[in-house]
Parts: sequence; structure tokens; C-alpha cells
Amino acid sequence: MLQLWLSVSTLAAALAGTPPVPGGCKLGAPAQTAIVQDSRFVAGESTAPVVLTLYACARSQYCSKLIPALYYDVVHGSLKGKVKLYFRPFYPETQKDAALCGRALVAAASQGMLWPYLLQLYYQQGNFEECKLHTWAKLQGLDRGAFDLAWDAPETLELLAVARREAVANQVEAIPTAFVNNRKVLCEPTREVLIELLEAEHRGQQAP
Repeated sequence: MLQLWLSVSTLAAALAGTPPVPGGCKLGAPAQTAIVQDSRFVAGESTAPVVLTLYACARSQYCSKLIPALYYDVVHGSLKGKVKLYFRPFYPETQKDAALCGRALVAAASQGMLWPYLLQLYYQQGNFEECKLHTWAKLQGLDRGAFDLAWDAPETLELLAVARREAVANQVEAIPTAFVNNRKVLCEPTREVLIELLEAEHRGQQAP
């Protein structure tokens, strides 16, 4: 259903000219709890008027296909300047490896390196080992000592707990779950559907 993982450079060629498919997917009511917009977890131009928030997991196979493609669209592709993308960490509480990845993502974000590190985790989906989370941080150019400190910091666990409470309050029951300008996407969030919704939202904002 979704494209296999490609590096960002080859992803551009793979996705070029792929049109959004007509859908009929709608947006729900505004989120019941305010969605935190943490600047350490955003991709895209700061002036982009449309906000896409994804509650997602670093260990989800679905997320590993969807999020790199959307990242490309927002940073380099058709959504550049129109949409900014916020990643909100959310994962099954019983999935230990996902919880460890959550801590690693916050540690990377504390150094302003959330997106390079997250894309690396998605690229390494089939090669996961807990010990490699720290190795991959160093390979991405992160300060290993600062990464290790952030990994164990109470603030890291609190950020993940806040994101979880926020997600539960906003009736997030599956990953990924998408919100467009604070309104829940009421269908399966494929890349094609999201692009259609985001483009429509952008056109609506530009209308006189």
C-alpha cells in the first residue's frame, strides 16, 4: 500500500508526479486537548500556514513508510511552504522497544536532531537492537554524552507522558493518527489522502 523505504535522495524520484487520489476523507471536530507544538519536533518552513500533526511510533512499519515520504513532501516537495509537520511520540505501552525509541527521539530532539535521527531509525527498521540507539546517535553527529544524559533525564520521561495523556484525551487509538490544523483525520492516513486534505486546507486558507 505504501512505498518501500527509500533514502531521501531516491525518494524524490520515486514520488515525483504521483497525484493524490480522490477520497472523500473528512476532518473531525477540533481536538479536545490542545496539541503541543514543540519546535524541536517540527519539519518544514515556520511560516507554512497548515499544521499537520502525526501521533506516531518509531517502531511502526506503517509509520516507517508514511513519515519519511511526508517529510520529503513538506521539506522538498509539493507541500513545501504550505505545511509544517509535527511529530508527537505515541506508542503501545506494552511495546518495550517502542518506549526505548521514544526516549531516544526525545534525546535526539534535545540536540535539534529529531528528524535525521528518526529517519535513521525508520531506515534501520529491520536492524533494531537497543544498544544501537546510542550508536546511531553518534553516527548522526549527536553528542553522545549529552544524548545519554537526556536519555535518562526525568524531563524526557515527562515529555513522553505528557504526549501520551494528550493523545488519549484526543482519542488517539491507533498509530499513526493525523490531525490537520488541530482536527482529526477521520480515515486511514495514507500519504495520498493526507496530501489531498492538506492541499484543500491550504487552498481554503488562500481563498479571499
